[in-house]
This record gives sequence, C-alpha cells and structure tokens, in this order.
Amino acid sequence: VEALLNLVRSHKSLELRQTLTQNLLRDGLRPFVLDIVVPLNRAIGNAWVRGEIAVFEEHLYTEQMQGLLRNAIASIQLRGHSPRVLLTTLPGELHGMGLLMAEALLTLEGVYCVPLGIETPAADIVAAALAHDVDIVTISFSSAFPARLATGSIRELREMLPARIALWVGGDAMLRARTPGEGVEVLRGLEQIITALGEWRARLSAVSYTHLRAH
Repeated sequence: VEALLNLVRSHKSLELRQTLTQNLLRDGLRPFVLDIVVPLNRAIGNAWVRGEIAVFEEHLYTEQMQGLLRNAIASIQLRGHSPRVLLTTLPGELHGMGLLMAEALLTLEGVYCVPLGIETPAADIVAAALAHDVDIVTISFSSAFPARLATGSIRELREMLPARIALWVGGDAMLRARTPGEGVEVLRGLEQIITALGEWRARLSAVSYTHLRAH
C-alpha cells in the first residue's frame, strides 16, 4: 500500500495503473478489493487529510481505480441472477468507490447488480427498486458524510421501501452512526457483505423449504 501511495504522490500514473493491474491479475478480484483497494483507499484519504497529496492526485487515483474495477466487473461471467441488488448513494454523497467495491464482490457471488451511481434521491431509489424488482437495496456512506444525517436518511428510506426489500447500508460513516433501527442491515466492513449475502440466501432457502413442506 505504501509503495502504491508513493506512486500517487510522484504522479507516476502509468506505473500505478500497471502495478494495480498486475496485482489484480495475480491475486484475483476479491483479494484485490479486500487486501489492496480497501487499505489503499484509507491511506489515500488519510494522506489527503494530512495535506500530503493534492485534490487532483486523489481524483486521478479514484478515476484509475474506478476504471479498473469497472473493467474487472464487466469481464465476469454471471453464474446466477439472485438476489437482485440495487446499489447507490443518497444526495450529498459524492463518493462511489464503495459501491464499485461492493458490486465487484457481489458479482463474483453470482448476484445481479443494478448500479445507479451516486446521489440518487430516495423517491427514485424506491421507483428503481420496484421497476427492476430488486430484493436488496444497498447504500454506501463515506467518512465525509455526516453520521447523524446518514441515520435519519436511512430511516426515511426504510419507511418508503416495501418490507419485502432488504436494506443494507455500509461505509465509514456507519462506523460512528447510530443504528438506523429495525429492517436495516448495517455492514461494519466491506467483507461483511458476503456474510450478509449468505444469510439472505439461507433465509430464502428456509422459506422455500417451509413452503414446499406445507404443500
């Protein structure tokens, strides 16, 4: 991570992209996301706060990483289509890297993803969830988003969504936010999205088994 951060600081964009691509091809997408992208994003954010990198350097890194993740996601052969997961951020949240990382992990697990990008109003999230018949809505909050506002916004969205649609929320802001309440799955780390997915599928299997036995 420190070596990659130095490439950002020294403006070696081509070398940075080549190194990231080599790591992705060597390690595979899931280890790349969890072991490289997560700590590197945190290091970039901390360096920016300390004034060690400029805004343009952070933006250039973000564009390169997002392009790399999008290409990796597009190359995955879908193995299934369940569940259907919508991913977005609420108005005021401009950071979409967390969404891409979540989409990468979910796509590897055979999930059908509906990515809406950033800053989708709550009413439009609900409309898109119904139009695409999704099972889960996933919202990401970066560390820059006010924790109190995140909690309130999630509570409002939960009330607007049908009860059958699960609501998952994650990101650094949720580490310091109050629990939004019932009906909301709070992911305290990116790796927990795989755990939550397994639990969702287990519940679905249990319901299906009970339904079959009843008939």
